Amino acid sequence: MNTIKINPTLNKNYILVPNWFVDSYMASSNGDFVKVYLLLLRYDASDYKEFSTTDFADQLNLTDSDIIRALKYWSSKELLSLEETGIQITAISFLDPHLVVTDEPVIESTTPQVDTIHLDLSTKPQYNMEELSSFVAATAYKDLIYVTGRYLGKILNQQDLGTLVSFHDWLGLPIDVIEWLIEYCASNDHRNMRYIEKVALEWADNNINSLEKAKVHTETYNKKYYAIKKALGFANRNPVHFEIKMMDKWLEEYKFDLEIVLEACNRTMKQAPNGSFNYTDKILTQWHKKKVHTMQDIVLLDEQHNTKNAQSKSSLTPITSNNKFINFEQRDYDFDKIEKKAMEMVLKENAEGGYK
Repeated sequence: MNTIKINPTLNKNYILVPNWFVDSYMASSNGDFVKVYLLLLRYDASDYKEFSTTDFADQLNLTDSDIIRALKYWSSKELLSLEETGIQITAISFLDPHLVVTDEPVIESTTPQVDTIHLDLSTKPQYNMEELSSFVAATAYKDLIYVTGRYLGKILNQQDLGTLVSFHDWLGLPIDVIEWLIEYCASNDHRNMRYIEKVALEWADNNINSLEKAKVHTETYNKKYYAIKKALGFANRNPVHFEIKMMDKWLEEYKFDLEIVLEACNRTMKQAPNGSFNYTDKILTQWHKKKVHTMQDIVLLDEQHNTKNAQSKSSLTPITSNNKFINFEQRDYDFDKIEKKAMEMVLKENAEGGYK
């Protein structure tokens, strides 16, 4: 049991939940973490000067590890300041993110570029029940399995356990990084173990082997999600499941830089001012098929498209003949308008039939 002192704000007879917490943190954070934060506010508003992790765990039907994990999570979000002695948290203080300032200059990272390692799923070890039992008996794995089951909302089967164990035993990811990985995937509504395994492989390939690196990586992806949503006019709501899948496809499968994705969003807004993930997806899928990697590749594609259109228009010369059946005036087709009309039909079809 870990007893933690509360450095109180002004005591009150009611709980004051800040608007910024509800607006910016509640929906995007794990529900257990939110419960811990609200209970902290309850203690802060009373005469309690300290609390134990066991008391909190009993009140919220959680474990001591869950409480510690929640405190560290809110510390990472700069809503709590933690005082620690060794590995023990001894005191906490509340922070207002709107008042947090720093005079430290921003220093660009000088960390050398690390070559990407590509792991093959065929080399993944297969564990029998005896081997899994020996792993599960270790305290670190017990906590990891419990946390994973809570996030995924199910009891892990043998295959799930083997995959989870492999993240540490095979990929070499630290336990705290794996916990962050599971939380990150679940918070974005990805609870399928095969998907989580793909993300784990990506992290191992890119040497994301510390909690600090994992936090920077996930924060970067969250910022990319927001930039894409904003470009499509959806900044004021959370993305739904299929929209997250699309953004993951653009960023992870197609491996487009954010600049290219935003260019596709801008073109979408010109044709569909209300925004459309499906329209953007069709643009980016075409660019992926044409092996676009840079903005210069897009410029070259545009030039080729314009040249082709100009040649098509110039080749449509009037045909004259004594045959009355073909002696008619040739039409001058505007292929840009035809393409725009085709895309409008695609949008209409998607709106009526939904995303498949």
